[in-house]
Amino acid sequence: NKINFSSDNNNANNNCESIPLPSYISKYNITKSLNVFSYTRPFRKTKEKSDNEFKDMWTMNYYLITKESFPSIQSRSEVIKQLEIELSPIETAINALKAKNEQINELVAQQNDPNSNSSINNLTLALNGVIDAEVNGGIKKYQQAFFTEEYYNENPQHRHHILQLKAILIESVQVLKPALDLHRLRCPANLTALQEKLDTFYQKMSD
Repeated sequence: NKINFSSDNNNANNNCESIPLPSYISKYNITKSLNVFSYTRPFRKTKEKSDNEFKDMWTMNYYLITKESFPSIQSRSEVIKQLEIELSPIETAINALKAKNEQINELVAQQNDPNSNSSINNLTLALNGVIDAEVNGGIKKYQQAFFTEEYYNENPQHRHHILQLKAILIESVQVLKPALDLHRLRCPANLTALQEKLDTFYQKMSD
């Protein structure tokens, strides 16, 4: 499992908000002085898979809090606290879409950063992944899983999550537009057919 990290050191970030910084410096500001690390394990509570994978995909988030902060001259530190947080399928869907939107936004920022040597291939793979997901059901599957009257009545505690998921799906379409426009300008000639495919499926998503 991939280990992620969190930081409460927001002062440096706040001081730099008005200054355009290279992406590698921005990333350093976010990832310094860390003592909270996390990883996620997806799981199902039933042995049988439903007709919609989003309906029964739960996640367990594990958080490890260390005594020392990183980076450090030490290569390891004692874990002083562990937390486990279970996320429902709709919360899992929200987090997955958020992560994908953030990834695409970051890749676009890297392409627009004159100090970055990021390849357009990374953006190509990310966009292709979104479109492939749409081919396999995409937004329609989210709607079938969480936007029905049955789900609404059976899960009244998730009503704010339903609104949040709807907003993130709209945001996903909005995030794709500038990413596709940029990709169209930067992609090599051998990816023209792929770009046309991406544009076609984007149009279907946004209708």
